[in-house]
Amino acid sequence: MNKIYLFIYKILIGDKSYIGSTYNYSQYKIKIINRIKKTKKYSKIAEYIDKNNIEDTEIKIEIISKSELQNKDKENKIALTNEFIDLYDSINNGFNKQTKSIQQSTQDYYNKNKPKILNQRASDYNKIKSKQYYHDNKEFILKKNKEKIMCECGSYVCRVQLIRHRKTPKHDFLMNIKTKN
Repeated sequence: MNKIYLFIYKILIGDKSYIGSTYNYSQYKIKIINRIKKTKKYSKIAEYIDKNNIEDTEIKIEIISKSELQNKDKENKIALTNEFIDLYDSINNGFNKQTKSIQQSTQDYYNKNKPKILNQRASDYNKIKSKQYYHDNKEFILKKNKEKIMCECGSYVCRVQLIRHRKTPKHDFLMNIKTKN
């Protein structure tokens, strides 16, 4: 089984720093300069580089921690990264933003979208109830659906098709003939 390592790294740009983490540091280190300039995640860093005319050679990347893990666990990754963000104080003196745990993010999402979520749950409940009603009354519903009734134009149509029938050219034609007489 392959060992999984979590690398905590520090990007030094001038007197400021950014703390991040990755599972594949060698590949990440090659792409980091391009990512900083192209990715929205690093917009503060890219803006700082442009504003202060910093060359790519002035950006230093170093590993500050390498941890062996049993599996890739996002909650654990965030917790370990946050420890180093606090240790290096890269929120006040750097580019890191305040991060939340996955549980806190989930709770924030729930609180923000609570009416929508509760409405969806009610909708799911109604779907279940309606399926149960159909199952309990299937014979009666099918009998009613087959029942033919006479439209005001004189045509016989199934009860469930009446509204649809009223929008047809046949209905319009028959109603025109009926009004002329």
